[in-house]
Amino acid sequence: NGWSTATGTSAVVYTQNQSVTLYGNLSIYAQWTAQIYVINYSNNGGTGAASINSQNYTYGSAAITSFATVGTMTKTGYTFSGWSTTASGTTALTTLTPTANQTLYAIWTAKPFNIAFNGNTSTSGTMLNLSMVSGTAKALTANAFLKTGFRFNGFNRIHKRRAHPRNFR
Repeated sequence: NGWSTATGTSAVVYTQNQSVTLYGNLSIYAQWTAQIYVINYSNNGGTGAASINSQNYTYGSAAITSFATVGTMTKTGYTFSGWSTTASGTTALTTLTPTANQTLYAIWTAKPFNIAFNGNTSTSGTMLNLSMVSGTAKALTANAFLKTGFRFNGFNRIHKRRAHPRNFR
């Protein structure tokens, strides 16, 4: 941070590269200021932002144990699971002692869900649910339904919508 004429003081008398004129022996002491590192938060493929965009860490202070929360971040089919030092990380940090500016990346854990097969007026056959994980491709189960006089063309996705209360009078 500069030079001082006394040890243990934070008063800076001389700056680096300052021209000085001296008239005798003199001891000058290096003055140090702890480095401040910036920790940035990335939504890592999600939308929205964490509860805070960044935080400062002063070198030599206690490790960071309190990180940004999910804030407005979302990712369809995933839940927020914490922060990692890498974009592909899967283990959430519990402490961090930075030694440089750093970006922390949101960890997104895929949600499991089931696909229920409906025969849609079939005359026979049953099918078990198919377990899937968000964002992972999986082949659909072969059709086990039959409908007399019809040929199976494929599956159709049906969205179940909840009726809004104001639609009922």
